[in-house]
Amino acid sequence: MNREEAVQKYQEDVKEYLQNVSKRLKSGFAEGEKWFVKAVRKTVYQLYSTYEEKEKIRYLQLSLLRSRMDEDLYEMLVSFHREAYFLDPAPRMQKADISDLFAPLKAARTPLYKALRKYQGKVQKYDADRMIRETAMAAYKKQAERCRFLFRDLDLWLSESGLQAVQRLTVKWGGFEEACETVFLTDTGKKEQEQFLTYNEPNTVEQWDSRYVYQSWETAQFTDLYAEKKNLLFAVLRSCRMERCQWENCLMHGVGFRDSDLRQVTFAGCDLSGSDFRGVRMEQVTFLECNLTEADFTGTKLQDAVFTGSVMDRAVFSRDGLFCKGLDAGQLQKIRMEEEPYVF
Repeated sequence: MNREEAVQKYQEDVKEYLQNVSKRLKSGFAEGEKWFVKAVRKTVYQLYSTYEEKEKIRYLQLSLLRSRMDEDLYEMLVSFHREAYFLDPAPRMQKADISDLFAPLKAARTPLYKALRKYQGKVQKYDADRMIRETAMAAYKKQAERCRFLFRDLDLWLSESGLQAVQRLTVKWGGFEEACETVFLTDTGKKEQEQFLTYNEPNTVEQWDSRYVYQSWETAQFTDLYAEKKNLLFAVLRSCRMERCQWENCLMHGVGFRDSDLRQVTFAGCDLSGSDFRGVRMEQVTFLECNLTEADFTGTKLQDAVFTGSVMDRAVFSRDGLFCKGLDAGQLQKIRMEEEPYVF
C-alpha cells in the first residue's frame, strides 16, 4: 500500500466517526447560539462604533479562521470592508474566540491520531489535522441558513445601540477571502416599481440565475403588480407597501417582509417557507396553496388574511394569531406560538 492508498483508506476508516462529530457540532451550535449571538453583537458594536467613516462601510464579513485550528483554537474574524470588499486596503478587523462551539472536534484529535498507527508512517498527523480543519469549515458554512435567522435584525441592533445603520450593508459568512454566502442585506436607497419589473423581466424559476438571489427592494412601493414564476430567493422586501399585487408560483423562500404594509395582495402557489412577516400589516391578503413552513408571523396584523390550502408546518404566530379566521383547524394544529425573545 503506497501513501496515496493509505490516506484514502484512513479517510474511509474515520469517515463515520467524523460524521458523528459533525452531528455533535451541529447540536453544539444550537445549544450555544444565544452565547454566539451575544459575542457577535458585542464585537460588531465595538468595531462599528469606532469606525470613523461609517457611510463607506459596505460589507461585514464573519469568517472562521484556519490559522490556529491545529492548536485547537477556533477564531472568528469579524471585519468591516468598504466597496472593494477583500481588496479594501484598510479593513477594520477583530477576532473572537468561539472554540467552545468546536469542543467535539477538539476531543476528536486524539482518537484520529491513534487511528494513524496501523499505517506505519504512511499517513501522518498533518493528514488528520487537515481533515479536522475541513470538518470545522464545513460545519461552520452549514450554519449560514440558521444565521440568516439569527442576524435578520442586524439593522435594528445598530439603531438600538444608538448607531445609525449604513444605507447599504451586506453580511457575508464563510472563510476569509473565500467564496461566501450572504446572510443579511439592507439597502434603503430609493427604488421604483419600474426598476423591479425591468430587472426581473428575464428572471424565471425555470432557469436558475444567481443574480436574482438576495434582491433588495427595501422600502419600495408596489401597486397593481403581477409577478409569475420569479426567483426571489432571500429577497429583501422590508418596510414595503404593496397594494393590489399578485405573486404566482414564485420562489420566495426566506424573503424578509418585516414591517411592510400589504393590502389586497395574493400569493398563489408560492414557496414562502422561512419567510419573515413580523410586524406586517395585512388587509385582505390571501395565501392560496403556498408553502409557509417555518414562516414567522409574530406580531403580524392578520385582518382578513386567509391561508387556503397552504402548508403551515411550524409557522410561528403570536398568541392572538389563534383568533385568525383564515386558519382552518388542521393548520392550527401545525403552527407554533412565538417563543420568549432573546435577552441580550
